[in-house]
Amino acid sequence: MKKRRYDMTKRILKILLLSLIHFALVITITWMGLWVVEVGSMESGVKSFLSPIFVWLSRILYFPVVTLSLFPRNLFPGWMVYIPIVLNSLIWGICIYTFFYVIGIWRQPVSRVKARRIQDNAVQPSISPKAHR
Repeated sequence: MKKRRYDMTKRILKILLLSLIHFALVITITWMGLWVVEVGSMESGVKSFLSPIFVWLSRILYFPVVTLSLFPRNLFPGWMVYIPIVLNSLIWGICIYTFFYVIGIWRQPVSRVKARRIQDNAVQPSISPKAHR
């Protein structure tokens, strides 16, 4: 019972870590994108080559939520605007963890000692050359 609880805690912590990384990426890309647009508008309206890159990255990272314009601004005043971003990051964390679990990266590997013990305890019929004579 304790092992199951420990395994579940590890899974939840991995999902939360992936979500935190996604959230940090979203915030960083958003602020850097705004900075690039602001600097570009100051320099006689010249569009930077970085602007399309940040727009593309933002569209990927905001994928399930797509944009915060789906929500009325009065629902999320001030710092509460980060609530949809956090929920989006949790969706990403769960999806990335599920993907890695399905392809087998984060499954519990069988240790060599345990595998050898299983192999030694298995009954394997041995055919010796003397038995055929």
